[in-house]
Amino acid sequence: MKKDKRIKSLFSLIVFGVGVLIAVLLAGASALAEYEAALFDSGTRADRPLNTLYCPAFISSTESGKVSASIANPSEYEVNPVVKARISARSAIFIREEVEQVILKPGEKQTLRWPVFAEDAAYQRLVLVRVLVGPSYPLDSRTTSCGIVVIDLAGLTGTQIQLGAIFLSALLMAAGWLSWTKINPVRSGRKAELGNGLRFMGMIALLGMLTTFTNWWLASLLCVIACLLLGVILLGRYGADVD
Repeated sequence: MKKDKRIKSLFSLIVFGVGVLIAVLLAGASALAEYEAALFDSGTRADRPLNTLYCPAFISSTESGKVSASIANPSEYEVNPVVKARISARSAIFIREEVEQVILKPGEKQTLRWPVFAEDAAYQRLVLVRVLVGPSYPLDSRTTSCGIVVIDLAGLTGTQIQLGAIFLSALLMAAGWLSWTKINPVRSGRKAELGNGLRFMGMIALLGMLTTFTNWWLASLLCVIACLLLGVILLGRYGADVD
């Protein structure tokens, strides 16, 4: 009976761990792409960051992605900034540039879009993008970057892979944790501490996956590191309690 309980308990933790691993891989890949993008075309200078840039986190090799940025004119003057989208051209050194001049009346806003392809990827897997909005009195220049991971899985699109991974990871973590707590119903002592640790790890892993929808590579990286460190701590401290 005790051996059967131990096997079931261990299986529950493995299911939970696989869910965490999926989250770590997803957040880690996104963090790497965003970090490389931050270094891409780093000689470009601007007065302020551009906060409206959007990139998909993942695309497949058979689809094109859409990068977009909204340019607004909150001033009382008409402005005509030059907008440059600089995209990796099979390398972090070579750049494909698209240039457009935008004319905005006071209070007007316009969204620009640029296609990106798997063929643009540096290192074969990372499409790097930097958008620069030039100065136009009285508005300052702005720039920011983003990175896109090229990934292929069963003919799915990048968004389908991203959403599917998030759903599968959350499902496995929830199933593993609920199964483990059912097998180990003790609400005090070391097992209770382990249960709380698993729950906390699951929350961090989920947060890490959600950061893949942003350009916050540092947040993704911190979640990955926290999950790995917490996993090592829980394994070392409570590994013997899986019975």
